[in-house]
Amino acid sequence: MANSRKASAARQALDRLVELLPKPLDKVRGMRGEVMAASLSKTSKICGKPNCKCARGEKHPVYQLSWVEDGKRRSTHIRPDELDRVRAAVDRYRKLRQARAELLKLAGEGAGLLDALVEALRVRPPDKSRGKRR
Repeated sequence: MANSRKASAARQALDRLVELLPKPLDKVRGMRGEVMAASLSKTSKICGKPNCKCARGEKHPVYQLSWVEDGKRRSTHIRPDELDRVRAAVDRYRKLRQARAELLKLAGEGAGLLDALVEALRVRPPDKSRGKRR
């Protein structure tokens, strides 16, 4: 009886998990465009021209793109005309990675629930020895 309760609980948990599975996929299924495995950061700088607004304290925004390539950290400045395309590609990559992490978490939970279900339903093979020792 305890095993049938455990099996029932595992099945119910699997049913709840199946309802959650489409959510990470729905977030990215219709996604189009390139992705960029990098991070984008905004800083500011002073150009040094005496009549520039930055001489009065209004610094220029500068965007820096960082990524890892062949085990080494790389970075480059992003021009204003490239910013929208790069920002969108970095954002799409981040969303895909988040969806992947959610799927892996759900897959791990599902595997654990399937193991629990198998354990709850497992029976011993029939004893054909009729009390004889081998």
